Amino acid sequence: MKKISYNRNKCISCGSCVIRAPHIWQLNSADGKADLMDGDLKKDTYFRMLWPDEELLVQEIVSVCPTRAINII
Repeated sequence: MKKISYNRNKCISCGSCVIRAPHIWQLNSADGKADLMDGDLKKDTYFRMLWPDEELLVQEIVSVCPTRAINII
């Protein structure tokens, strides 16, 4: 199964991921950056399972993230 990888340090708080998929990302009220819900942190990157019904949506989000902080692996 594929995973979402998210390097939060690269986030610039544009919010495009949160707008498109609020069931996957939410804005952190402390710093305005996105948080990957149910993500597991390993080093500087968060990981979360990517369910088959989410793949097209997350591919779109990957393509619009201005810092390339989000990837599918």
